Amino acid sequence: MKETIRFVLNKKTQEKIRELIEEGYKYVCLHCKTAYKSKRREPYEDGHGGRHIEMCKCGSDLFEELKNLRCLMPEVKPIQETLVFKEHHAKYCKCEKGEFWTGSSATECRPKFKLLKEEEDKRVFRCPKSNLKIIILKSTEEELEEPDELGSTYLRIHNEKMYI
Repeated sequence: MKETIRFVLNKKTQEKIRELIEEGYKYVCLHCKTAYKSKRREPYEDGHGGRHIEMCKCGSDLFEELKNLRCLMPEVKPIQETLVFKEHHAKYCKCEKGEFWTGSSATECRPKFKLLKEEEDKRVFRCPKSNLKIIILKSTEEELEEPDELGSTYLRIHNEKMYI
């Protein structure tokens, strides 16, 4: 069974990153996507005279170097009302009703998938929001240990008790 996800190059993002690097920008906030030439520092009172911490104006302290950003984006298309993912790609589940994993709980659709069938090599769910059937295939050990196409090692399905 073949996955219904592929990772495509986002040329517009790739070009924008190239332009920002040429203008001297080095970092981007992972939350609000603001670019910085150097990481913004904010005073922080820790009870011992204070210190400075790296923090974006949005309050996030998560930055990435622009040169390390991947210009790929997941493209998910159902085939016959069914989505198929390997476990390490299940976090990219999305449809016209919402997106399963955005990195922000405010924008995730949070479906309560109904388990329809469980076999040794796959689990089959029904999404109550989109009514799509979702098949989650077992990932290999290598796929689970290595970063995926977007550099993520985060698993949204992590044990037998938690069904997405």
